[in-house]
Amino acid sequence: MWSWIGLLFALALALVAAAASKREGAPGAHDAGVYGMTSRSHARFAYLSMAFAAFFAAGTLWPALPSVPILGAFALAATLYLSSFARGFADDDASR
Repeated sequence: MWSWIGLLFALALALVAAAASKREGAPGAHDAGVYGMTSRSHARFAYLSMAFAAFFAAGTLWPALPSVPILGAFALAATLYLSSFARGFADDDASR
């Protein structure tokens, strides 16, 4: 069960990061200036998410693989990645 949850979560965030890396135009002020989130950074997270997705896919075939600790590590990485967007949105709202 945890492998399936991790697989879906990792694939979803890989798609989000890949879309962010292909975004046209300059990155937002908080993406590049404050957090250093360039297109390359988004692409790296997309690759990292795909690596986690591959592990979770293997975990669905071999249940003996430790899916829960790896899911915890991925959840931490995903939280750090997604919090950069939340922080930028919070500052945009405060400056108006």
